Amino acid sequence: MNIYHILYLFFESFILNSLPLSIGSSTLLAMPILSIIGINIYNVVLASIILGTGSATGKLVTYTIGIFLSKPLRNNKNLLFIKRISNSKKFYIIFFFLNLLPLVPFDDLLFLSFGIERLNILKYYLIAVPARILKSFSELYAEIFVLNRVSNFTHIPLFELSVISAIMFIIFSIIFFKFDWEKYFSKWTLKEK
Repeated sequence: MNIYHILYLFFESFILNSLPLSIGSSTLLAMPILSIIGINIYNVVLASIILGTGSATGKLVTYTIGIFLSKPLRNNKNLLFIKRISNSKKFYIIFFFLNLLPLVPFDDLLFLSFGIERLNILKYYLIAVPARILKSFSELYAEIFVLNRVSNFTHIPLFELSVISAIMFIIFSIIFFKFDWEKYFSKWTLKEK
């Protein structure tokens, strides 16, 4: 893995995790790089470390956004509750596991909360890094397993399949944000009535 691969993996993970509630998959977008350099345990572990570190570092931007939101939300009862429990060992364990969950933005909401309450971010960052590394490893492993099976079935080389998957993911993300979900949901609920 050369410096360009490392920088790509870090910054795509950083960018996708900088915005709160983003639906980006840094591991899926990392698959073309892995298929180029070779999929083996060393590269998957190294990519997981880079992606996890980039992901946790991106959450610092979410924390900063929380600082800017601190005035209007300062006295929110839920945020005051998080502030009260934020130094307990149980909360650290819960925070670690919330960083492992795929598709659930609890970690984003907590990083925003930490910024709003101006909590010391270093300890949470140090908890998020190993959790994000483990999450990246498990997601990469699952994606490699699925893409290998699809590649064997369709006879499409893994590199081409990983590029197709990354492009499809980007297109799906654009459609997700551009599509008027409310309009069609309203039509659907009216039909049921």
